[in-house]
Amino acid sequence: MPVIGINLKAVKATKIDKDIINVKVNNKADTTNVREENLPGIGEHGLLIDFEFSSIYNSDGKEVARIDMKGEVVYVGSDYKEIMKMWTKEKIIPEDTHIDIINTIFRRCVSKAIVLAEDIQLAPPIGLPFAQKKKKE
Repeated sequence: MPVIGINLKAVKATKIDKDIINVKVNNKADTTNVREENLPGIGEHGLLIDFEFSSIYNSDGKEVARIDMKGEVVYVGSDYKEIMKMWTKEKIIPEDTHIDIINTIFRRCVSKAIVLAEDIQLAPPIGLPFAQKKKKE
């Protein structure tokens, strides 16, 4: 995978309502800009792809909390020039590449959002496994 890293630039966790019940969480990630850069740390040219990630907590149709992150994905695939050309012309990233980028954003940001949610006493933004007693037969 030509995605070699993520740089977080801003992280914000906000609890709007103190009594949060029957919560539903919507996680979303969007790419907002693509720019070509010389990446001196790795000695290559590549792309920096700006993104926004949000975990939005809703209760009874009302937003009660949110976790927001902004950052950039570092991409060094051999197709970076074609991706840049496509972004400049149409503001889109080829689907297969975009899926890899979004999945990388989700992996990194959801794991960070779990910690932030715990810090401000929110449920985790995704379901987590938990142990249970064995059922008697």
